[in-house]
Order: sequence, then C-alpha cells, then structure tokens
Amino acid sequence: MKKGIFLGALVGAIIAFVWSFLSWTVLPWYKTSFKKFCKSEQVAEVIRENATSGHGVYLLPGCCEDEAKFQCDYKKGPIMFAIVKPTGKDFNMVSNLIVQFITLFVAAGIISYIVASYAGSSYGFRLLVSTLIGIFSAWIIAVPSWNWWAAPVGFCVVEFFSNAIMWFLAGLGIARFARHEGK
Repeated sequence: MKKGIFLGALVGAIIAFVWSFLSWTVLPWYKTSFKKFCKSEQVAEVIRENATSGHGVYLLPGCCEDEAKFQCDYKKGPIMFAIVKPTGKDFNMVSNLIVQFITLFVAAGIISYIVASYAGSSYGFRLLVSTLIGIFSAWIIAVPSWNWWAAPVGFCVVEFFSNAIMWFLAGLGIARFARHEGK
C-alpha cells in the first residue's frame, strides 16, 4: 500500500474509531434506542430452550413457513430479527475493540484508495467524495434494517447519522493524506 493511502487509512481509522467510541458511550442516542425485556432471565431461558439450531440468526415469525401462516403471524406479531448464541461467550472488550479498529482501518483504506484517485482535486472535493461514500454506506445499512427487519425508525436514524458523521469526520483526515505516490 502506498504511503499516502496508508496514512489516509490510518488517520481515517483513528478518527472513525474515536467517533464510534464517543457515539456509543458518550452520546445518549444508542442507549435510548435499545429496549429491555421486563423479565429478561425468563426470556433468555425461553430462547435457550427454543434455539435448538444453535448459534445463528433467528427470525420470528420464521420465514421458511408457508406463506399464509407467515403473513398471519407477521401481522399478529411479534416480529424479531435476532442473533442468538444460546451458550453465551466470554465478553472481551479489548479483542472487540481491536477487531473494530481493524475493520475501520480496512474501510478507511478502501475510501483512501478511492479518494487518492482525486489527489489533484481540491481538499473540499476529496472530502465530499469521502463523505458521499460514508453516506452511501450509512444509507445501505439503516434503510434495509427498517424495511426488512422492522427496526424502529429512531434506531435507523441513529445508525444513519452515527455512520454518516463518522465517515465525514474520518474523511477530514483521509482527504488530507490519501494520495497516490507522485501526486
């Protein structure tokens, strides 16, 4: 990877990582988006007893049922899209943060590579390209969650703005440093 693209990816990933941390831990918007079950231990037990296929994505109503039953159950509710790991696992914040940073670094690297193609353009234009890529990714995450999985509008709005803001902020660094050698 060329030095400018690497530097753009690194700076962009650091900015995205810091924003993501602040967005999830300091700002209240995610905290107000998540709901709790009133009898969570009983719900957990029902899930453990009924998630007989093991770790995976579970839908309620199940989409593999006959169409008429699915339509009836969907209308009646509840509707749920859930990642279930019935046996649980150790929570390791450090390893999760490392994976998050690597994920953001790869994403910032892709954006840096694209932005570097516009190295002769103004900083504002390179920032616009980076921001538009971020808005695209935010849109393609938030809207399908609302459309297909009945995610609440409020949660989808938070997801959209958190991601769009993250890539705008990361774009400030990416647009500054992402260049192909010789440009």
